[in-house]
Amino acid sequence: MAQTGPGQYEGTFSLSMDGSWPLTVRIEKAGVGTATLVFDMATRRRGLELVSGAQNPSGQTTQQADAELPPGTIGVDARRRQAIGVKIGMVETMVMHRRIRAVGRVAYDETRLSDVSLRFDAWIGQLTADHVGVEVTQNETLFTVYGPELLAAQQAYLEVVRRLGSGSVVEAARKRLEIWNLTDSEINALVERGTPAVYVAMVAPRSGIVVQTNIVEGTAHRAGMTLMRIADLSRVWVEAQIYEADLATITSGMPVTITLPYLPGEHFDGRIDYIYPYLDEASRTVRIRVPLENPDGVLKPGMYAEVVLDVDLGERLVVPVEAVMFAGESRIVFEDLGDGLLAPRRIQTGLQNTDYIEVLEGLEAGARIVTSGTFLIASESRLSSGLDQW
Repeated sequence: MAQTGPGQYEGTFSLSMDGSWPLTVRIEKAGVGTATLVFDMATRRRGLELVSGAQNPSGQTTQQADAELPPGTIGVDARRRQAIGVKIGMVETMVMHRRIRAVGRVAYDETRLSDVSLRFDAWIGQLTADHVGVEVTQNETLFTVYGPELLAAQQAYLEVVRRLGSGSVVEAARKRLEIWNLTDSEINALVERGTPAVYVAMVAPRSGIVVQTNIVEGTAHRAGMTLMRIADLSRVWVEAQIYEADLATITSGMPVTITLPYLPGEHFDGRIDYIYPYLDEASRTVRIRVPLENPDGVLKPGMYAEVVLDVDLGERLVVPVEAVMFAGESRIVFEDLGDGLLAPRRIQTGLQNTDYIEVLEGLEAGARIVTSGTFLIASESRLSSGLDQW
């Protein structure tokens, strides 16, 4: 720029592209002080428009007067701010919460499952619990079996009782029958009857629902084969998959809310009682478990559920999510410097929820930032600083 007269200057600027560009002029006069003026210049327009100005008495300085403005700083007057919808907010410290939603599935409580199997080779006689879904009570007859070994063991016990009456040999013979699933009442009935039973009843080890059966009448089965599975559904598990990125905020004992699509308007409250110690490599998730009481049986294994966790993240320095520009790996926020000036600030971010994002580095509490209209401000800042800044 060249002086053309007292207080008058003239200059020509070669702009690299169309658009609006800020021009900051700093004026110093000994004994008077300094003044900073921000003008707006644009292609296809002659002259400058004053955006803002600040004057400082001699001996006093401002950030704008002492140092170069950050690259990408632009001046936006009140009229333009209103036109593009710029809103200003504050960087603040607040208690941050995060809501995590996960897909869950109702499952059997594995501590309430019982398998029914034989400890001897046998053939199935009469089948009482004859289909999956039938409800049974503890010690109720499920089916009868015939086994040559069991028949021989009954006969041996009767002979020992007749010959010895009592003693260790009798107790050993009785113990063998107990191991082969005969109850005390069945053994006592055997002694009273005096003859072995060809078919012996197999009873339910617990009350519940038959959820698996592998037998029909007349089939032969080897010792150790699982013939039935019984589940007590008065309590079930809800298992959900938590993404690896959320795992650091999940702890055992954390409260959860569970809803099911087929029960609109209803919810179930529970707590995480177990976090599985391994990761599913395909989905990058970890399974959590929530036990729920189910006295009415409305929760059925296999049902899908939504599991919601409200996580208290503690006190954090935060900005609204809308205030942050995501530029590759960079996170940019525009700080209001006053006098109509907006400067881009690179920040390091941490945890995030729907409304706020944590600031780890780059801003301090109380700083004024742009919270709305950020995209348009960023567009102008890119033009004024060059794309390398982004």
